[in-house]
Amino acid sequence: MKKVSQYLAAGAKAVWLVYPALQLVEIQGAAGSHQVRALESLVEEALFGGGFSIPLSSLFDGDPYH
Repeated sequence: MKKVSQYLAAGAKAVWLVYPALQLVEIQGAAGSHQVRALESLVEEALFGGGFSIPLSSLFDGDPYH
């Protein structure tokens, strides 16, 4: 969390923490944090100027340790 705080203090809009074993992405931002799980889609409209969306099942498909 120290590194997340450093990135946000340096001007990053958000920090994404990816946990393959948990099939989870945690998004940390100035306004707080939220989690997106494997059966959901990660949707980000503010950071990429036109939106970004990816179903997390496509990221976590398969064995997280290989």
